[in-house]
Amino acid sequence: MSVFEVFVRYHLKTDTTVYVAIDRTTWREINVLMVSVVWRGRAIPLYWHLMENLGNSDYAEQTALLSQALPLLADYTVVVLGDREFCSVDLARWLGEQGHYFCLRQKRCVYVKTSEHAAWQSLGTLGLSPGTQCFFNTVTLTKSKGFGKAHLAGKWKRRYRGFAPEEPWFILTNFDALDEAIRAYQKRFDIEMCQPQYPHRHLTDAAEEVSLEAVFRTCIFSYKVRNRWLLFASAYFRRRGDVRRSPFPVKA
Repeated sequence: MSVFEVFVRYHLKTDTTVYVAIDRTTWREINVLMVSVVWRGRAIPLYWHLMENLGNSDYAEQTALLSQALPLLADYTVVVLGDREFCSVDLARWLGEQGHYFCLRQKRCVYVKTSEHAAWQSLGTLGLSPGTQCFFNTVTLTKSKGFGKAHLAGKWKRRYRGFAPEEPWFILTNFDALDEAIRAYQKRFDIEMCQPQYPHRHLTDAAEEVSLEAVFRTCIFSYKVRNRWLLFASAYFRRRGDVRRSPFPVKA
């Protein structure tokens, strides 16, 4: 039984909604594409892939990783959350075909048709200002790819104490309501991403003897005592004498 299976058994009820974030993190020349479960303001790593290049991930890499990770949540309703690196309409189509919900933030330069007879226009020209929002049913996105019908949620948070975000959220989603889409995507920003305790170390330097798995294990097990499942899992591996095992599946 893996640590994640322990976590699922004790903290996730079947037939409930699970929010999953797909993200990419770069540490020096280490580029990691990762899928995490959002739980109580934390990102619990589910599956990750060490990328060969230092640039952004592409559709093939994203779907390959999700194909490994999402079957572990087959008993749950899954909502996949992605930032603008994961704005691909192909990814949205693929997630919908797999039967999952998605909220994928779009770039302002993406083109949209808000109705059948409307002209193409970029999201940045929809006219949102701080404190306003919009929701379009069955829009057509991307002039070049001609992605079919989907929903588009837009929100620009209001000014608070003289401060307002620099730009709005534009979210491609298959949720049917603005509030559902915004509430789901907000969970991605509520995550407290764990930080490795080796910021000064070169992760690929053999002399340091610090593996990527060890970094993830350290940042995961450094959570507060309130995450009791982690302590249970740690004790489980110690009893087995399997202290070198990575607590989560890794695809190299």
